[in-house]
Amino acid sequence: MLSNVTLEYLDAYYEIIGEMVHAINTAHKDTISGSFISGIISIMNAASRVSQNILKYTTNIQIQNIAESIIYELGEICDEIKKIPENCLDLRNSDRDTILYKRRTNSAICLMFSKAENAPIANNLNYNFLHEINILYASMIEICAIFLNFSSCRPLYDTAEKLINKLKKRKKEINGRF
Repeated sequence: MLSNVTLEYLDAYYEIIGEMVHAINTAHKDTISGSFISGIISIMNAASRVSQNILKYTTNIQIQNIAESIIYELGEICDEIKKIPENCLDLRNSDRDTILYKRRTNSAICLMFSKAENAPIANNLNYNFLHEINILYASMIEICAIFLNFSSCRPLYDTAEKLINKLKKRKKEINGRF
């Protein structure tokens, strides 16, 4: 049986995931760059909110440090993405590339939703958090990697490449906590 605290934490988590799903599904972008930006920012916002959620409940200093680092780091990355020149959003790829990109990212996003909604649940909030954030990080890495194959905007390509490196480093730290 789950504790009331665990249930409160999980209610907030599922609400965050639901809002992320809604944000991704309602973002209509005509270009690969636009789709990538709206999708990755939605997932980063969810990861930041999941981190804020654990900070309300945990007393574990290591988990607090990870959550605070995630919030700070993803905030910096979002700010960097928002500085991408507007003309990047207007760059068009071929119809074939756009269809392939959307298929690959839709597949990755559907898998992320499924994993996020079925993340392991325990009466250990720190354990729950590490699994949840790991799912979001793995998805962000995959979506960035897909984008690198289709990007027509050099500044955004460079940002996505840096993002992958930062995410992999943080994911390794998270995985070391299991």
